[in-house]
Amino acid sequence: MVSSKSKGAWLPVSMGLQRGGKMPFRMRTFTIALLTILVTFSQGDLMAGSLRPSHYERGHTVFVKSLKVNINGGLIRITNTGTALDGATIEIPIGALEKEVTLSIGYDTGIVNLNSGKGSGSVIVLTTTPDIVFKKPVKIKVRFDRNVNAKTIVGYEIDKQGRLHSIDIGSINNDSGVVSFYTFKPLIFTWIYI
Repeated sequence: MVSSKSKGAWLPVSMGLQRGGKMPFRMRTFTIALLTILVTFSQGDLMAGSLRPSHYERGHTVFVKSLKVNINGGLIRITNTGTALDGATIEIPIGALEKEVTLSIGYDTGIVNLNSGKGSGSVIVLTTTPDIVFKKPVKIKVRFDRNVNAKTIVGYEIDKQGRLHSIDIGSINNDSGVVSFYTFKPLIFTWIYI
């Protein structure tokens, strides 16, 4: 990274933000927060003074797979469902669960309304019965559209009011077209190309 010094502070001239690129954790956290703001509020909305956030209008949830998972964790692969979930995996590490739960994965038919960026067209639903919090992060891998011209991909949890909240991204593999996200809880989520 090239920098210039101004009044005792180092200012980045080029961040080199590209899919698959490495950047320091603090810069990555700042970048994700900034991209979240940009997706949540479009430039036109900010200039007009009306803050209309991006939001989700819930549809109908369809579950494609359910199974029991215990304290030993496991790897769940979604295949042959004929849905956008095909190719998705959920990695539950050993110790993420304190007891056996039924984990269900599906999709929701609702609409993601964005002020900027391009939606993935997929909304994934991950639930557990009983409802729990994972003790270790669970990794969710999904396929993304490699033909979309974007600088990065940002994952968003969708809360009960339809608001979008950024989630942790693990990696983006452009060769395989797979992006991974981490969560400590069951959630409804999507991803956006920015």
